[in-house]
Amino acid sequence: MLFDEALAYLGEPHNPSEPAYREACETVAANLDQLTYRVFIHLPGGLSGNNDPAWNTVKAASEECCGCGNERVFEPRDMRHEFEPSGADPVVLSLGDKVYIRPIGAPQSAAYVKFEIIDADGLCLSCLQDPMSSVIDFSSLFSTQGFRLTDLVEPIKRQNGKPAVFVRDQKSVGTIPIVGITAVDLEAGTVTMILDAAVEAFDPDQEEAHTH
Repeated sequence: MLFDEALAYLGEPHNPSEPAYREACETVAANLDQLTYRVFIHLPGGLSGNNDPAWNTVKAASEECCGCGNERVFEPRDMRHEFEPSGADPVVLSLGDKVYIRPIGAPQSAAYVKFEIIDADGLCLSCLQDPMSSVIDFSSLFSTQGFRLTDLVEPIKRQNGKPAVFVRDQKSVGTIPIVGITAVDLEAGTVTMILDAAVEAFDPDQEEAHTH
C-alpha cells in the first residue's frame, strides 16, 4: 500500500481487525517523515487492550491517547516550533462565532482546536482541543477551557505589537504554533487572530453542506 493510499484509507471509518487496516497503519509508521498532520487510529481489542505482537511496529511509532492503549495517534516529525504568520486574512471572532483550525490539507479529524466566543459570566475565548477526532477528551465534557477576554487584554498589550501565540503541545514533537492573537476589543466583544503559515481555518458544517 502506498503512503497516500494509507492516509486516505485511515481517513475513513474501517474495522481495525481488517488486514488492510494494519497494512495502512504499518505504511504510515514507516513513513512518519512524510506525515504533515496527526492520524488517529484504533487497534483491535477495545477496552481490553491489545497484546498481539503483530501490532508492535505500529505501537512503537504511535502515541497512546487512552488508558487501554488502543486509541492512538501518529504524530508528524520535524515540526516547526516558531510562529510564522500566514498570508490568509485575519480571523475575527465575536459572540457565537466559532472556527476550527487544522494543518493545511488535512482531514477534519486532524483539527488541532476549535475556538469559540461564549458567554460564561462574561465573554470568553473557548478552546476545545482535538474537536473532530474520535478520541474523547473527557475533561472537556465537564469543564469549559478558555480565557476571559478581560484577562487577555493586558498580556496582548505587553506583546508590543507582536501576536500572542497559541501553541499546541504534542507529546513527541514539542509545541506547535497554531494562531497568533493580535487584538481583543472589549467594547465590540471580539478577538482577532492570525493563522500560522502551516494551518488553515475551516467550518465543518459548510464542508458537509458542500458534499451533499
